Amino acid sequence: MRCDNPLSQVMILGLICCFVVGVYNVYYGIGTLGKMSASDSRRVNIALYATCAVCSTFAGSINNLLGPRISLILAGLTYILYVFILWAFTRIANAALTIVGAVIVGFGSALLWATVGMIITSYPTENQKGRFFGIFWILFNIGAFVGGFLPLLDFNFQVVTISFISLMVCGLFLILFLIPSAQVIREDGSRVTSKTGFRLSHELRQLLRAITNRKLLLLWPIFLYSNWFYSYRFGDLNVTFFTPRTRTFNNIFYWASQMLGAFTFGQFLDNPLMCRSKRATLGLGFIFLFFTASWLGCLVVEIKDFMDVDVLDDQYARFLVLFLLSGFSDAMIQTWCYWIIGTLTNNAMILSRYSGIYKAIQSAGTAISWYLDATSVAPTAVVGINWALLYIGTIFAYMIARKVSDTNYSFRESIRSPPETYNQSQES
Repeated sequence: MRCDNPLSQVMILGLICCFVVGVYNVYYGIGTLGKMSASDSRRVNIALYATCAVCSTFAGSINNLLGPRISLILAGLTYILYVFILWAFTRIANAALTIVGAVIVGFGSALLWATVGMIITSYPTENQKGRFFGIFWILFNIGAFVGGFLPLLDFNFQVVTISFISLMVCGLFLILFLIPSAQVIREDGSRVTSKTGFRLSHELRQLLRAITNRKLLLLWPIFLYSNWFYSYRFGDLNVTFFTPRTRTFNNIFYWASQMLGAFTFGQFLDNPLMCRSKRATLGLGFIFLFFTASWLGCLVVEIKDFMDVDVLDDQYARFLVLFLLSGFSDAMIQTWCYWIIGTLTNNAMILSRYSGIYKAIQSAGTAISWYLDATSVAPTAVVGINWALLYIGTIFAYMIARKVSDTNYSFRESIRSPPETYNQSQES
């Protein structure tokens, strides 16, 4: 497989995120286990996602200035720095230290995901965007899936720290295998981008156009919801009703289901037997049904008030189905959001801005949900809020889904029909 092949670049990107973000997520879980109170953990999450929300607004433009490689290196360094901060936290147990680290990695997360969004939405051709995201999501989640087994093992924390930092450094070295976007050639013969200069005034005007884009505005509610449910699933549901070892298995099943969900749903969104608008609306309908089923299950759990459920209990089978359903639906909404962004344009610079805005709205929702989780809002009310946001997001997203064009290869696009390349300066 050629290095300038889009699929090889997306696979390298998936491995980078696996080694950097995936390893960081696992280390955060074991590094703070038993050492950080629930309230401190919530404050850290609020600080991280609030910072990410603010920085993500401009992260796409920063990526347009620096390019994918430099952006990912800077982002990766913030994750490694935060691992050092978490290691220091295990020594001195200063919660303020983790807040500082959360702010730092919040910036890194914004830059990383804006870059990721640009690559996975602009490198594939229009009939590959769902499949490419599924491949990326599988590689990315391998880190969380494999790392989920660590709490079941006896390990030396210092050895794990050194090993994890080494893996993250390996992830940074993989960035060197990413080539400039202008050198990436799609399967139809078109180049992802042409070499053009960066003008700050032009970029700021285009960023303002992206923020006020009508289609993107209608997608804001579903963007807001797309990670809102994490605080309940991982902060309430998994912690409240299960034994410690069962929580570990729940996480493993959740991430495994995510990998399956991203792959199968991505294939569906690229189905050539249906027009893109039909795939968009049907996909949105599937998301609504899967989430509705998962929230019904959560509501039953809250009403019946189960306690200390163990993985070996006879009743665990129903909870296994719930976590598999939850992970699958999570992957579906992530896949759909990136795919629908990719249907709006093929222009890499525009998609970089759109991806940053998506991450900004998503992170704002996550920060708010963790804040609500830190208050005295009843769990049943939290389930109701999630359900309401799902309904609202689906309604507004449908307005865009039903009008998705079959192609953006036209005179209005800044990418010409294959096999020609596009001129990036003609932004739509």
